[in-house]
Amino acid sequence: MIYSVIKLADKIRRGIMEIADIAEVKVLFERNKYLLVKVSAPDGSEKFIVRTGPDPGLHKQIWRNIIQELSGFKVRRFGGGSLFVDEQSKHIKISDFSGDYGLADHNKTAKILAQQECFREYSIETHFPKDLKVVQ
Repeated sequence: MIYSVIKLADKIRRGIMEIADIAEVKVLFERNKYLLVKVSAPDGSEKFIVRTGPDPGLHKQIWRNIIQELSGFKVRRFGGGSLFVDEQSKHIKISDFSGDYGLADHNKTAKILAQQECFREYSIETHFPKDLKVVQ
């Protein structure tokens, strides 16, 4: 694990990070704001990622962190919301929306989270605010 972190840091430093090196999920436990983002590499490969910030983290700050983390890649926001991760009950609740960036597709976010090894045993529920459309 330590070696892979050093290897990734070296790739970032040398500017040769590949899309496969980007973690799909960086989530803090407890209650967080989150953004759903599409990352595209110069070679045309792409993937969706989920990023959170500390409560009461602002979606704008999460976006600034993403821009800094993924310089060299094209990134596009697909909305946001709130994410509550309860470690004790192994439950995740995805809800709300970003006042700055709109409503993320919480079902897409849930699918990304469910594919992560650390969340495989978690139940995930989604709640969509009424009268809002998901960012396309």
